[in-house]
Amino acid sequence: GQHKKILFCFTFCFLFDFFSQQTEREKDSGISWSEVVEMAEEAASSLLGGSNKRFCFAREDFLRENFDVDEFISSCRRRVSLEALHDDLTVHYKALKNAMMELINKDYADFVSLSSSLVGMEKEIGNILVPLGQLREEVSSVKGSVDSARTRLESLLQRRADFVKKKAMLERYLVISQKINSIEQLLRLDGRSIAGNPVTSGDDDAEDVLERVTSAFNELQFQVEQAENSAFVLAITPRITAITASLQSGLEKSFQSGLTNNDSHRLHRCLRTYAAIDRTSAVEALFRTSVVRPQLSTVISSHSSLDAIYPSVIDFVNAQCTPLVSLTSSFHLSPVASASSDSSKSHMANIQGIDFLVNAVWPEVISLLVNQTPTIFAAGNPDAFHSNFKKSMQFLEDFERICGTQASVKRLRGHASYQLFMSKWSLPVYFQLRFQDIAWALEDVLGGSLATHQVSQDSNFRCTAAEALWSSLHRCWSDSVFLQPLAHRFWKLTLQVGGDQFLYVGTI
Repeated sequence: GQHKKILFCFTFCFLFDFFSQQTEREKDSGISWSEVVEMAEEAASSLLGGSNKRFCFAREDFLRENFDVDEFISSCRRRVSLEALHDDLTVHYKALKNAMMELINKDYADFVSLSSSLVGMEKEIGNILVPLGQLREEVSSVKGSVDSARTRLESLLQRRADFVKKKAMLERYLVISQKINSIEQLLRLDGRSIAGNPVTSGDDDAEDVLERVTSAFNELQFQVEQAENSAFVLAITPRITAITASLQSGLEKSFQSGLTNNDSHRLHRCLRTYAAIDRTSAVEALFRTSVVRPQLSTVISSHSSLDAIYPSVIDFVNAQCTPLVSLTSSFHLSPVASASSDSSKSHMANIQGIDFLVNAVWPEVISLLVNQTPTIFAAGNPDAFHSNFKKSMQFLEDFERICGTQASVKRLRGHASYQLFMSKWSLPVYFQLRFQDIAWALEDVLGGSLATHQVSQDSNFRCTAAEALWSSLHRCWSDSVFLQPLAHRFWKLTLQVGGDQFLYVGTI
């Protein structure tokens, strides 16, 4: 610790001597601190270089910025003992002390004149305090003025932004008002009734009016969404409701007319309008209630067997849904329909976002099956349940094939009615009934006195136990019993039956 203090004193003395001896030219040159440190190290080496003593450490170690006493001692102890290290440090300390004394004696006059050069410094400092205070007040005054001006400017900019926003809102209100007036003129509305508008009147130009109204209605919807919950929009809501009802009525009439006359061109324009105003679910619901429900309800109620119901549903889809599917998908339900419609559809692009099979036909089929034929899901009669399930899964495969595209099949399997249909089949109950029938029949044979009796000569087995085992295994995997969704359970039953047979053999 004393050694480091002495080294610090030596360095300080050297620096003071360096700065006191500098000429005005050297002061103006702006010498860097790193250069000062280098010169201090050179001076220390020159002052200590006269000693011929060879130490166990390098004298430059004390000049390092990251010098650590513990690390220094640990490093030296690897080479010499503590007594030798103490002797070397003592000699080095004396050399540093002598060097410091020589440096002080050399520049003694400068040390003595240091106090005289500081005379009058307080007066000089007092002379500059007043100008500095005045400058500070002026700077504070300017800063206050700038802050005040900035606050006023920010207020004016905020008012300008509010004016711009209100102006844009007023312009939006004007556009909404103009669009409403334009649509009402096209529909010939009086603001409260729908009577007399060309869209619902059946005029020849109804389709053209529909497209013009649709274009204006889309822009109207966009502008209304931007001005949502404003007093102006709330005031004109009844007029928008009347326009929506009139447009919906005209689209429904156009759609039904296109279906009745099998007019692909009209259907395409109508469906394109539904897609443009984002009402695809409305046309799907219209097709379900006006076409699918009446016809399929008659089909299902007039047949009591699934053998007749499912083919009738497929025939209905091929007959009634072909024009719509050909307009909304690149997949055609039948080659005949495809060939007959290619010439009329060559200039018509497929309308995306509408799926009549998944969103109209399938939900209605499942709803009618669940409500009108609930007995097909009953598992009390395993044979009937097995037959109904197999036929229903085959119908499901046929319907997925009709959907045509992977996207449509994915939507079908994600539909709520699909999940309802699959949940109606009580597969665990069916397996439990089959388990009791198969397992108990085997147990009756193995537990009876006839288990070891020989079977008839035309049998492939020598005892009734082996024959009963084979019969049980065969029934597990027969087409009249096995169901694919229960494969893991039938496999478990197979292992259980085999285990029972193994235990029986061990007892005889």
